[in-house]
Amino acid sequence: MQNYSYIDIEQINLVSDGNKELVSDLISMFKTQAIVFASELDKLYSIKDFVALGKLAHKIKGSVSAIGITSLAVSMKELETIAKEGTKQDKYPILISEFKTVSQKAIHELDHFIKNY
Repeated sequence: MQNYSYIDIEQINLVSDGNKELVSDLISMFKTQAIVFASELDKLYSIKDFVALGKLAHKIKGSVSAIGITSLAVSMKELETIAKEGTKQDKYPILISEFKTVSQKAIHELDHFIKNY
């Protein structure tokens, strides 16, 4: 089995109960969501709606956890916490950038995985 740096195949299979169609749907949904999430993160940060930013980070945390992107789950938990508190605002752009970078790399791995599934 291929080792991936960002996604966890065992987690994907656990969430989908090994159902190929569900795996495909899960991956497709994540790919679509990642684009929307990136845009929303930027928008909420730019208008300084930090409470909504924290809520979105919470939602993202669940999505990346389903795909097994543990590093992003941790980062989004941090963003959720600090944004809801309105603290450490200098970290928001760093965590948003991390989401964009890691999610794109994860999508590349997901594409490879699904092609060989």
